[in-house]
Formats: sequence, C-alpha cells, structure tokens
Amino acid sequence: MSTALETAVVLVVEPDGGPLTDVKARYNAPSIASGMPVHLTLLYPFVAPAEIDGTVFARLDDVVARHSTLSFALAEISLFPGGFVCLDPDPAEPVEALMHDLWHAFPECPPYGGEVAQPHPHVTVGKAVPEAHAEALAETVALEIRGKTPFERSVSAVTIMTRFTSGEWQPLRTLPLTG
Repeated sequence: MSTALETAVVLVVEPDGGPLTDVKARYNAPSIASGMPVHLTLLYPFVAPAEIDGTVFARLDDVVARHSTLSFALAEISLFPGGFVCLDPDPAEPVEALMHDLWHAFPECPPYGGEVAQPHPHVTVGKAVPEAHAEALAETVALEIRGKTPFERSVSAVTIMTRFTSGEWQPLRTLPLTG
C-alpha cells in the first residue's frame, strides 16, 4: 500500500493530453509517467497530507473563492532553477495574484520550500540533465513548438495533487475559481 508523502496546489492546464503533454513527455517523461498532468504550480510543497483537514480546505477555499477563471496564453520560454524549461503565462498578473494570496494564507508552506527566492508562474515542459544543458533544451523546445503557440488556456479550478510513496501523483480535491 502506498502512503501519501506530499501535496501541491496546481492549475491543471492540459488535463486530457494534447500538444503540451506531448512535449513534456519527450523532455520531462518522469513527470508525465507519474500521473502529474501538465500544470502550473501555485504552491509546492503544500500542507503535509496527514495534516490536511477541514480547516485547511476552508482556508484554501477562502483564497480560491476570491479569484475568477484564469485565462492566459503560454508561449514565452523561460528557465527555472534546477534545469527546468518552462512556458510562462501571459498575462501573468492574475496567476501571480492567486499565488501570492496562497503564499500569504499558508505562510507555513513557503514556495519551493524557500529554495527559490522569487518564483514566477510557469508551466514546466522539460528538464535538462545535467542542468547545464537547460539553454540547449530550451532552444530545442522552442523549435518544436514554433508555429503552434500561443497555447491558449482557461482554467476554472485549483487542484490539490498528492504524491505517494509509489511516486504517483493523484488529485485529492478540486476547488472552483468562483470570484
């Protein structure tokens, strides 16, 4: 039996496969294989699975309910610490507002464990190994998506994803953006 290890609060941007899933499968296959859909991380790590209760859900729902459906395009490639190749949302401001509200509501959960000083909203589509190859991978991804961008997305819910000892991610709860 697999035990829940950690959680993340995300915007699922491609729930049922598609062009971004295909790109991510080529350049970050372990993430796709683990059951984590193409997503934009809002807060990771989130509350430990054993500590998630009605109070945590109420706090999260309070934040999420103040925000409306988020519509954005994904086209601009960026690099994120650790060798990650990403697509940034445009406009970023509504996503940033939700991220900051979550960070303030859950100060016990610093984004990326406090290891990234100023995280920006992004959708990871690749991981360079070694990290020094990130720029080359970004160029490869840019060539692959040329002519297909921007990827227009509209996301109407926030999802809490849980990772288990098996390595698999599964959705725990989805909360609508109703603001």
